[in-house]
Amino acid sequence: MKGTDPIYERFLIALDCEAQVNWHRQRSTLAAEAGISSSFMTDILQRRTKASYETRAALAKACGYEYLDFLEYGRQLLTGETKPGNKRQALTPMDPIIEAVHEFLDENDIENTPETALELVKALRD
Repeated sequence: MKGTDPIYERFLIALDCEAQVNWHRQRSTLAAEAGISSSFMTDILQRRTKASYETRAALAKACGYEYLDFLEYGRQLLTGETKPGNKRQALTPMDPIIEAVHEFLDENDIENTPETALELVKALRD
């Protein structure tokens, strides 16, 4: 897909790495864990279709990550800060403000979506 945004590119690189390193012969299992078909998973990996936020979060969770940690892993792969397979050692601790935001969202039953995050950033800037 042309014109992919940087956040989605982080997701794709992390998913691609996970699919190759940890799920090489079990991609259909990974897809099932995330609640999608293996053909849809293939379309995502081959960049024929773009995964929704919900699908991305489900795939990250199926790989053993929270979504933001998955994006951080992808960023580190893209910048060369980590190598494929070093996922657990490579992740940096979550910023305390991000942890506080997650706690606030959970405590108030607010869905954690990119739109919600944008609204929170705007509110914090004001």
